[in-house]
Amino acid sequence: MNEPTFNYHDEAFGLDAATDCTLLVQLHGNGFSYAITANDKLLVCESNHPLQELSAPEELADIFEADYKQLVVGLPATGFSLIPVQVYDAANANGYARLLNVQPTESVFVQQLDSENFIIYKADTKLADLAKTRFGLAYTVFNAKGWVKAIAANQPADDTIYINLLDNRIELLYLRYDKIRYYNSFECNSDSDAVYFAALAAKAINMETADVRLSVSGAVEAGDELISTAAPYFKAVELNNISLVQLPLDIEQQQVLSLVALSLCAL
Repeated sequence: MNEPTFNYHDEAFGLDAATDCTLLVQLHGNGFSYAITANDKLLVCESNHPLQELSAPEELADIFEADYKQLVVGLPATGFSLIPVQVYDAANANGYARLLNVQPTESVFVQQLDSENFIIYKADTKLADLAKTRFGLAYTVFNAKGWVKAIAANQPADDTIYINLLDNRIELLYLRYDKIRYYNSFECNSDSDAVYFAALAAKAINMETADVRLSVSGAVEAGDELISTAAPYFKAVELNNISLVQLPLDIEQQQVLSLVALSLCAL
């Protein structure tokens, strides 16, 4: 699995038009990707920038200083737990945090993930502080929130487990009647790891792998070994083709899905 790499600038776009645009920033453990969108079209998209560009921007200084209509920053979690809306109590946030075994180097955040669940998650404090200093914590969201919303809004099939591979992690999502029935994330360093965790998810939802489709996004391309590795065990293995914005021909939908889906979290 290779991290998706992309670098695209619409020749007609200039930062003087930023007030009509949305800036999306997706943080990773050792870097970040960003995109600028407007009117359901991708205007700028770059991956694999070092975190130093957040603390002391050089190449992207003009990008960060522009005045955007909307801003969303995805913050990666080092652990999380879903709390049903019916039982969530803001006064008990510290109690929920105890479920996460929070380390001294981590900070805890809470937000509503969907109509059914709150998510309490922990994130690396240094990364959270970078986001706070550069953008403000009010603009940060759980990194996968947009991805979850995009899938839920696109008639998810009840025989399909949705997978996102990014930053050496795998996220697995299963919905039934448009509601989350299974969601988890694991460290994932190989194709065989991904197949194992997909099989584990199938078991958790009481389905045989032969009856389950996998819809994959993130660090995967057409023809990747992951697809051929998983294919013998599952009903089908497909690239996630949810389309949220118009893309140039050299960027595949599944590669940027979790990044551009952050636009669904804009305030």
